[in-house]
Amino acid sequence: MKIIIRTYAELEQRVNAFSQMTLPLLVLHGPPGTSKSTAVRKMFPHGTNARWVNGTASAFGLFGELRRYRDMPFVLDDLDDAFRDKALIRLMKQVCQTDAVRRISWVTNAVKGTSGDGDDSRSFETSSRVVLIVNDWQKMNRHVGAVGDRAWELEFLPTPQEIHRFVGSWRHEALDEDGMPTVADQVYEYIGDRLDAVSDTSIRQYILATQGLRVGVDWRKDLESEWGNTDPKMLVRRLADDDGYEKEEHRVDRFRDLTGLSRARYFEIKDSLGLSCNRQRGGFRPGAGRKPILTGL
Repeated sequence: MKIIIRTYAELEQRVNAFSQMTLPLLVLHGPPGTSKSTAVRKMFPHGTNARWVNGTASAFGLFGELRRYRDMPFVLDDLDDAFRDKALIRLMKQVCQTDAVRRISWVTNAVKGTSGDGDDSRSFETSSRVVLIVNDWQKMNRHVGAVGDRAWELEFLPTPQEIHRFVGSWRHEALDEDGMPTVADQVYEYIGDRLDAVSDTSIRQYILATQGLRVGVDWRKDLESEWGNTDPKMLVRRLADDDGYEKEEHRVDRFRDLTGLSRARYFEIKDSLGLSCNRQRGGFRPGAGRKPILTGL
């Protein structure tokens, strides 16, 4: 069952709910840099005691971990690339069976003999429940679909405004190794003033921009580059903030060059962002603080 989640409050509720259910697998996916892993550590009751497997994991390596820590909850984090491995998919299908206790077997001769407790090393039983955290569930190996059928699937798609609120809830408490806030006020306010023109953002952008601010790089340019300079709304706002243009028509020309959109579309976007102007006889009058542009008079 797939559920789309937009807020951190609902994410907390859903992860806590999974801990009280009998489903063997929770799949949590969504864009990178939205604190999916942090949310599971905080909200999943077993998060701090679970066995975490991060990065690239081989099927054989995971088999060993599952056997060694049988019955413990597992969190498999950021294994997008690893799940293109057919052997890993076969292993996960066993792990995610709907039985409370599942038998996990290794199908090759790579493991032979018995362990110290007398069990056959190639087969064991476990009741481990699994939380799988990935960025792009849809692009995984086509065989992953069989795993997804047995899962509670949560797609986390917070809006830029929701991410901004979330960062604001902890930015004064989270400190770096030098005792400085992880997110600077200047960065937080700069991004916040542009949320209506940003289609996509992440927590990492706040943190990396703050680091750039402290070492003296052009962090604003870095943010705009990541957001996309030719995003129409972002571009109109950036042009409006740039005093290097003597006339508004120069901004319009630049907008048309970069986007291929019309003059009329420029003013439509500008109006939607609250940067409207009073047009007069083929020209217009900008807002406060800018000189009138008189054309055709």
